[in-house]
Amino acid sequence: MKQLYNLFLLTAAAALAFSCSKPDNGENPDNGETPETVILLSEDEITADADGGNFTVQWEVENPVEGTEYSVNASEEWIENLDWENMGTINFSIPANTSEEAREGMITIEYGAVCSDTINIRQEGRVVSYPAPEDIIGVWKVIGDRWDLDNGESSCYLMDDESEDGYAHDENGNYIIITVREYCEQYARDWNADPANGAEGTAEDFADKLYEDIGLAGTFTVDGSRVSFDWGLELGFSALYVDGEYEYNAAEGYMQVDDRAIESDPRDLRIDVFTDENGRMCFRYPEFYIMSMYNYDQTEEYWIYAPTIFYCEKSTAE
Repeated sequence: MKQLYNLFLLTAAAALAFSCSKPDNGENPDNGETPETVILLSEDEITADADGGNFTVQWEVENPVEGTEYSVNASEEWIENLDWENMGTINFSIPANTSEEAREGMITIEYGAVCSDTINIRQEGRVVSYPAPEDIIGVWKVIGDRWDLDNGESSCYLMDDESEDGYAHDENGNYIIITVREYCEQYARDWNADPANGAEGTAEDFADKLYEDIGLAGTFTVDGSRVSFDWGLELGFSALYVDGEYEYNAAEGYMQVDDRAIESDPRDLRIDVFTDENGRMCFRYPEFYIMSMYNYDQTEEYWIYAPTIFYCEKSTAE
């Protein structure tokens, strides 16, 4: 009986081996073994500079399995416009990286449950130019300002005229707060949803406050040891005032200011200094309240505290 059992096992094993192999007709390099199914990529690593751009990767399946479907996914939201409709081609774009920090992500190709592969993506951070100490001296007229959406903390308080303190609260009595990025993204969505607006806007557009001119003006006056900054309404109301001695760290691009604009409330204030991609001198104030701002349809009002970058041109009348 044991011999019959062993004979049965040998016969089954032989049948299994025959069913999982292909006839060796001289064209099978694997000597009868089923060839492996793999994804072949034209490139599996992409490095983009801070400006970003559009990219294409070609791919194919070696030894495909009939009836197998595929999918393509990106790990990060900043890998945009992912298009893989045409088999064998993946198109995508990477927007500009406004941060100094590099960022990494990946695109994954799933060929059913058979196999998968990834395209590793790295984008360099933006190289920020820090001016030399002598280059920051002068009278700098503010020609515009924008909120720093991704660096530093921000708080946008929803306002409520019927509340005792003028701010909206949730059911637990807490302030209703969003970030300045969320405020600008919300504004961009509502703007783009309105068919009356021809061109689409981004959160970055509305961080520049392109939608509203409220008549603000200001000047940074910098000498070898002292800085003063007055910014507010052109009519004369100062919303922000800084005055004090400073030390400039040229290696990291910031002024450490002993702010004595209000003698009863002295501050140790850091103001970042750099030139942007347009060659403009920029002073970054760490937190500023910009008075109140409405959302796109004017149904909600926010009081906004956010880091603000003031970009300037040098005055000829120093």
